[in-house]
Amino acid sequence: DPDAPEAPERRAVAEICRRLDGIPLALELAATRVRALGVRELAERLNDRFRVLTFGQRGAPARQQTLRAVIDWSWELLSAPERIVLRRLAA
Repeated sequence: DPDAPEAPERRAVAEICRRLDGIPLALELAATRVRALGVRELAERLNDRFRVLTFGQRGAPARQQTLRAVIDWSWELLSAPERIVLRRLAA
């Protein structure tokens, strides 16, 4: 029922999933923001795609605190040739 009270929440959840391309880590990080922001506010803030996910939980290991930290950590694990390939693919 599109007029049900929970319908806007369901639409916001679907929008969050769509904007984050269903990426499990991004969805998990976004879920940690729901309590503070609410689902609709989180969906609105995702206009700046990953900005809202850049502040992690203090108890998590440093490499897991933010999406950016995870990407940085993963980048550091790459060899020099692997980094070159990724740079070329990104261009």
